[in-house]
Amino acid sequence: MEAETFKDYKYKSASGIHTEKFQKLTYKILYDLYPKYCPKCNVILSKGVKNRPDLVRCGNKNCHHQVSRLSYTPLHHFKLPIWMFGYILEESILQFPKVITSVEISKRLSISYKSARLLKQRLQVFSSHQVEVLRKLYYNDLKDTFKDVTLPKVEDGKDVKKHLGKKLYRKIPHTDTAVLYSASQRSNQHRKRFRHGGLTASIYQSDSVGGRQVGILVSTIATQNGCVFFDSVPDQKANTLGTLLRKTVPYESPLFSDEGYPWLWGIYKKHRTVNHQAHSKDKRYKFAKNRWSKFSIHNQVAEGNQRLLKSAFSAYCYIKPTYSQLYLNELSFYKSIKAVGMDRLVTAQREGVVPNVSRIYPLNNSYLKDQISKYCYHPLTLEERNRQKTASVLNQGNPILESIYQNRKMLNLHIEMKRNDHFWKNPEIKYYIKLKEKYYGSIAKNLWNALSETKSKKWINFNKTVLSAKLPKRTSLRIVRRWAELKIVSLEDYQNYNTERQGYEYLIKLNVENLPKLLYHQTRLEFEGGQNKIRKYIKTKKRRKHYGRKE
Repeated sequence: MEAETFKDYKYKSASGIHTEKFQKLTYKILYDLYPKYCPKCNVILSKGVKNRPDLVRCGNKNCHHQVSRLSYTPLHHFKLPIWMFGYILEESILQFPKVITSVEISKRLSISYKSARLLKQRLQVFSSHQVEVLRKLYYNDLKDTFKDVTLPKVEDGKDVKKHLGKKLYRKIPHTDTAVLYSASQRSNQHRKRFRHGGLTASIYQSDSVGGRQVGILVSTIATQNGCVFFDSVPDQKANTLGTLLRKTVPYESPLFSDEGYPWLWGIYKKHRTVNHQAHSKDKRYKFAKNRWSKFSIHNQVAEGNQRLLKSAFSAYCYIKPTYSQLYLNELSFYKSIKAVGMDRLVTAQREGVVPNVSRIYPLNNSYLKDQISKYCYHPLTLEERNRQKTASVLNQGNPILESIYQNRKMLNLHIEMKRNDHFWKNPEIKYYIKLKEKYYGSIAKNLWNALSETKSKKWINFNKTVLSAKLPKRTSLRIVRRWAELKIVSLEDYQNYNTERQGYEYLIKLNVENLPKLLYHQTRLEFEGGQNKIRKYIKTKKRRKHYGRKE
């Protein structure tokens, strides 16, 4: 480099940073992603004001409108030198997957920890704004890419990668969930043994301790060498994860995951899963070797990004769940911007995709605080979680079952529905009794759905329905007898006394459109007493030939 060119550079005396370069970078980002408009001329304010670099004015000679570049942006009321924002932003993108903490920012820029922490929050708000744009661009790209693409059926056993080709195969989104900062012993009444299972059991404290959320549950949607989106979620239910998937992945796109998303069946037609607990056919081994990838179906892209997330978050000692979404958005932006590029964001701004640019700004000095609280995650309290647990098993408050609940003619059914609601609201009942009831309730729901599919027939064969739905016959028989006792269904018993196999051959007729929530678990005395009662509800007809067989 020649000696004359050194005059063009301006360094900060303490740290030796090219301040002018990063100042121009910051102003360029504000002009491209947060443009200011003149309310009179309806044009972008592009001209500067001499000796006042933070101001921008209208280019029209007759108009004298001017406004601050920083107002109502992530740099709202920014008191530090303007180049610091551009410098930390560039360093964070270049050093990814390593993150820059507030302590490191304060040491690099020689500022206080409080100022560094606020600068970190401004970066997180900026990243959260851009993640919304990236999510929309990602959704549109998947919709165009997989518009006319089909996948082979699961039963065919064909390789998906060979069917799609390498280019399309790499663009398939993968999804998975992971836990950060597990609650460990605090979630199990401070015991090392007798632990509850599942991911949500490791992020919440035990109910006896207070049930507060301590860990972070993260949902990941990622593409190979492409965008990744991390979201902080309270649980793994369909209403929680399904809304995120619907917002990010279109119905036309394929989707790979493990078997933790059974409710996606029938919604995403191109959804494929891999069983991580597949057992080997060889007795010498416990698990099958294709439990990670079968027919080129896997979710290793999502799991690889989760490994990267965990290693990045190890730089932080601990993060409160309230601020988890801000940290996750920051990491999502740094990873996705390398795949998409800053130019794509600018073109999205010109096409009107960016949602955070407004032409009318309220006179509000708490803009930054409002933006931080907007992107904060609000953990569920113990009462809210208990309310969510019981909402799916209660009859009261359900508009579909309200007519049955208020029908006094079916007095026995009304009493049983009330007993069910009291059972689930009672905190003194042991959890293992409730688990048994959940087991019977799930089988009852599956059996009712199977019977409803053949509702066009007046009488439905019980045996054939149970076999086709692959349900346990003895448990299903107990449930059907319970329904008959409460007049939810009508039964006719067809027994064939000429065959060696003696058993029950029921024909079922549905008397109610929707299945109410009931209790099915009984003691042996209750079950034996119910056997005698059930006979008067069943019309027995003896036939010489077995029902359904040809003569």
